Amino acid sequence: MRKHVGILDIRGSQFRLLPIPLTQVRSFAVGTLTLSEMNLDPMDDSIDDAMTEILAEHVKKLIKEAREEVRVLNQEASSTSDDDHDDITKELHYRVIQPDQVLIRLKVEHSGFTTLNNSRFGSQFVNEVVRSFYV
Repeated sequence: MRKHVGILDIRGSQFRLLPIPLTQVRSFAVGTLTLSEMNLDPMDDSIDDAMTEILAEHVKKLIKEAREEVRVLNQEASSTSDDDHDDITKELHYRVIQPDQVLIRLKVEHSGFTTLNNSRFGSQFVNEVVRSFYV
């Protein structure tokens, strides 16, 4: 769903709200995965490699979906823009740094399976997703 901000124009007792679609929104994708449904054998010696491959494919799919959603939303925003909107977006003071990087949240149900090292797994997506900071 497209996010908007608005400019409220008040003149006397009359007003109007000019909606402006946001073009600087970080894309976000959420997914869930249950390893027990993936026909994996938890006792296999190469289970970590198989899990890494399946999870990496799922993350890549989420990244692709998030980028496509942003592309469609930006295309819609540019096709519906008017002169007032163009003037405002040219004056943006704050921009999303590296807008092609997305936020991904993948919930993995791994009951009965070993857990992967999150840092090692996430390192393969360094330039694809936004780094997370925990406080």
